[in-house]
Amino acid sequence: MITKDDWINYLKTIQGEPDNQKTFKMLQYGSQNYDQLSPDVKTIIDNLFDSAEQIFIKAMASLPEGKEKRQCQRSHDRIKNRRFYVKHLLQSFEKPPALDISILEKSRKVFVDRLQNALDFMLDVTKKTHKGEAEFAKLGLISLCINELLCARHLIEHHYITQAYAHIRTTNEILDKIELFHQKPEWAKLWASNDEKSI
Repeated sequence: MITKDDWINYLKTIQGEPDNQKTFKMLQYGSQNYDQLSPDVKTIIDNLFDSAEQIFIKAMASLPEGKEKRQCQRSHDRIKNRRFYVKHLLQSFEKPPALDISILEKSRKVFVDRLQNALDFMLDVTKKTHKGEAEFAKLGLISLCINELLCARHLIEHHYITQAYAHIRTTNEILDKIELFHQKPEWAKLWASNDEKSI
């Protein structure tokens, strides 16, 4: 955590520089370390960006094309919330979902109850004796369905709706196979084979 004292110490290191360079370096330092800033230093940086944005833009424009200019532009985009970071996107999956949309909260209970029924059914079924390609195929496919639905729900709760559809489509395709192998078990043997043309 970068405290106000750390910020003051940093300012001392650039005190002798020209004003435009000093402003530029303060903004660059603040944007590059934004996630580590204490709340009071974030407020300073936010206010600095609000009041000095035009100066910063002019300073960027005067830089020659190259890596340093691109880094400055990205820093500016970060402060303006236009730049995404992979580490933050990954963290969004690691955090519990914010079920602030009522349909998400209500549907979660339905989802948990129904999927628990499927898991309990699988537990009961696996205690029985099974034989033949169709029976083992159906068991494996039901397990795949459960995994696909868990993935879909996780994505939905984190607002990745388009990606969730891919898992829902896969679930529907798997259910079609389960129904086929239940009604016509002989097709399971072909499906398990390596004869791709016949499959």
